[in-house]
Amino acid sequence: MHAIYWMLYLNKTPFIESNLESLEMIKYESNAFLTVKVTFINEIANLCEKVGDAIKVVATAMEKDGCIGAKFLHPGPGYGGSCFTKVI
Repeated sequence: MHAIYWMLYLNKTPFIESNLESLEMIKYESNAFLTVKVTFINEIANLCEKVGDAIKVVATAMEKDGCIGAKFLHPGPGYGGSCFTKVI
């Protein structure tokens, strides 16, 4: 595998070797976690709307926390794609 993905090492992309079961769990749990983040910020946006707060200000302040970061802190219509469950 290292020979196939050697180019990724040039970009210092992490390479983790694992068994198939762990790889499946990593993929499912990563997708579940990202889904929670998207759903969370959408619920915060709903709450902000009800109390007259500005979600952009709240999200911008939240993303300054290094433990949270800016990714997936933008409210939107939901989530989708080949990896996420579809929301209608």
